[in-house]
Amino acid sequence: MTHVNDLVVHSLDASASKTTIEPILSLSDQIFNTAASSPTHHSSLDEWHKRLSLPSSVLLYARDTSPSSTEGRLVGFMFAHPKTDSSLPCQTLHIWLAGVTERELSVCTYPGKFGKMFAILQKTGWKVWAWMEGGEKVLMIKTVL
Repeated sequence: MTHVNDLVVHSLDASASKTTIEPILSLSDQIFNTAASSPTHHSSLDEWHKRLSLPSSVLLYARDTSPSSTEGRLVGFMFAHPKTDSSLPCQTLHIWLAGVTERELSVCTYPGKFGKMFAILQKTGWKVWAWMEGGEKVLMIKTVL
């Protein structure tokens, strides 16, 4: 468990029960509005449990613990598991699903190193908020709700 301001970040691994996973799956279903479409493996508790049972899989989730939050409201998650594919040079840690309920997101990048990423962020509504590290690094913000 890690504290970041009023957020507490938790980590689940292969030992997690379906009961423990279920609230995070519900958050995912809410974020991605899965009720509006046919069920898929992305909204299956059995699939989430199976993927989390793989060695090196991790499900991180954050709760808002600020005084205004009700019962440590879930605000986001990131689910990663090992992936092996013939098109990959080696096994990777694959971010399978991630989502947040917050109104504003932030990201940092180095435009000099990752010019394509910087261009994509600008084209998709991310605004430059601040330049850091002598103009090498940029903090960008996007309102999503």
